[in-house]
Amino acid sequence: MDTKIVSMKLMKNTFKTIFFASVLIVMPVFSACDKAVQAPSFQVALDAHLATIAARDLGGFMATLTKGDTLPMIFPDGSMLQSKDDVQATHAEWFGDTDWRMGIEHVSQVVGSDVAVALLRYSYRDTPEGDDRYAHLALTFQLQDGEWRLVMDQNTRITQLTQQKTDN
Repeated sequence: MDTKIVSMKLMKNTFKTIFFASVLIVMPVFSACDKAVQAPSFQVALDAHLATIAARDLGGFMATLTKGDTLPMIFPDGSMLQSKDDVQATHAEWFGDTDWRMGIEHVSQVVGSDVAVALLRYSYRDTPEGDDRYAHLALTFQLQDGEWRLVMDQNTRITQLTQQKTDN
């Protein structure tokens, strides 16, 4: 009987050891899975991106862009930039101009697990006293290494006729 009791206690202690060792091994895996599932807020990323434009903050702006080299940016007149370097050069010049004014209105957005698109409407003036021009702006972001990054920028001019229709 004493051997059975000792044997049962040994089995019980072995089971406890194996159980706790398993928990210690599995816990980090569940913790990592939990972190991988929790994507950052797209709205926070979008607001940060737009704030860098309003502040004319080139470094902050660049930090919101794709980690890749390709970044299609289409302007209201249909001209297009293809590379992140070209986007940086254009924005460096644009941000250096302190006369322009831009107002942005959120129209809609669609957020997926790794891609999100925000549709905005903006008014733009070259000078504080200038006439407003209007355009729609579609910003496409992709989740890259846990951060929402701009991967495409499409501007479409709103003509006067279209502007009147949308105001009614």
